[in-house]
Amino acid sequence: MNYAIQADKGSPGVTVLRRTRTLEYVLGAICLLIGLAALPPGLLLFLATDAGSGAPFFFTGFGLLFISGAYMLFARINLPEFLIFDNGRGILQVREQKLPGPCDAAVPYGEIEGFLVRTRRSGRSTGHDVIMMKRDGACWTICSSAGEKKARLLWDALVRQVSLDSRAGEGAETAVPESIAAGLNAEGSYITWKQSRPLTGSFVPFVILAAMGMAIFGARQWAENTPVYAAAAVFIAAVTVIALYGTLYNIGKSRTVTVTQRELKYREHGGPVPGRGFVVPLTDIASVMFSFSVSQGDSALYIVRKGEEELMRKSASGDFTPGEILQAIRTLAGMKKIFLPNARTIEKIAMERLVQKAIAERSGITGL
Repeated sequence: MNYAIQADKGSPGVTVLRRTRTLEYVLGAICLLIGLAALPPGLLLFLATDAGSGAPFFFTGFGLLFISGAYMLFARINLPEFLIFDNGRGILQVREQKLPGPCDAAVPYGEIEGFLVRTRRSGRSTGHDVIMMKRDGACWTICSSAGEKKARLLWDALVRQVSLDSRAGEGAETAVPESIAAGLNAEGSYITWKQSRPLTGSFVPFVILAAMGMAIFGARQWAENTPVYAAAAVFIAAVTVIALYGTLYNIGKSRTVTVTQRELKYREHGGPVPGRGFVVPLTDIASVMFSFSVSQGDSALYIVRKGEEELMRKSASGDFTPGEILQAIRTLAGMKKIFLPNARTIEKIAMERLVQKAIAERSGITGL
C-alpha cells in the first residue's frame, strides 16, 4: 500500500495523496482464487470414506488460509484514505474512511520538518521510502518503492507543491473520536482510550492460525523430515498461544493517562490479565509522538524522554550506523509507550494532542 498524488485542479494550493491499493487487490484476488480452489475439495474429503486421514485437514486448512489472507488484504482499513496538504489553511488533513465518529484530523505545517527519500537495504534487495519528518522526531513513511525513480518523483512533487512555510494552521483542532474520553479527576487531567471490538479484530488472525495448524496437521502423512515437521508444529503452537494471550489481554482493557503538575501516569485497567503502567516526571519528557508507515504497523504513542530523542529520530528514519543498532534496540525496548492496539491514525493524533495539551495546562511545558 502506498500514497500517490491525486489530480485536484479545482483546489489551488491543495495536494491530495490518496491511498493506492492496486497491488493489494491483485494479491487478494489471487489468494481468493487459490482458497476457493482448495477449500471445497478439502471439505468434501471429510465425507469421503477412502480419503487419507490428513488430506481433508490439509486442503481445508490451505483453503481457509488463503481466503483469510484475501480478506485481510481487501479489508485493511487502519490507514487513512487521504493525506491532504492544504497550503491555504497550513495543515495536513488526515482523512479516514467513512467510519463511526470523526474521520478527520489536522497536523499543522509548523510541526512538519520536511520530506526526504530514504534508501533501505535488506540483503540483496534495495528499497526507497518517501518520508515526512516531523519536528518531534516522528517519521511518516508515505510511500515505499523498489524503484528509486518512483520515490524521487513523489518527493519532488511534495517539495514543490507543499509550502511548509505557511503557519496558518497553528493551533488547528482535531476532533476527539468516540473511543477517547478526557476530563478532570482528583489527580489531574485524564485521557482514556478503549479499543472497540477487540474480539472482532482478532477473529481473522485466529482463523489464519487455525488454518495453518490444520494444514500442518494434515501434512504429517507426507512429512519426510520429522524434525522439520515437529519444529513447524511447535512454532504454530507457540504463535497461537501468544496470539491467544494478546487477545485475552486486550479484552475489556482501557488505557488511561493521568497528568498532574509533576508527572505523567499511565495505567491499563480491566480485562482478565493484569495491565501495565509507568510514571514519568514531566520535566524528563522531550516529546510525545507516534510514527506512521504504509508498511509497518505501530500502535503505540511514545513518551520520549530527554536523552532518547536523537536515537529515536535516527531509528525512525533509519539513519544510524551499524554500531548504534544494539543501542537503538535497547533504547526502543526501554522506552515508555502508551499502547493503542489497532488504533486508527486519527485516534493516535487525538491522543497525542490531548496528552500534549494536558501537560501544557498542568505544568506550562509546551513544544512536545
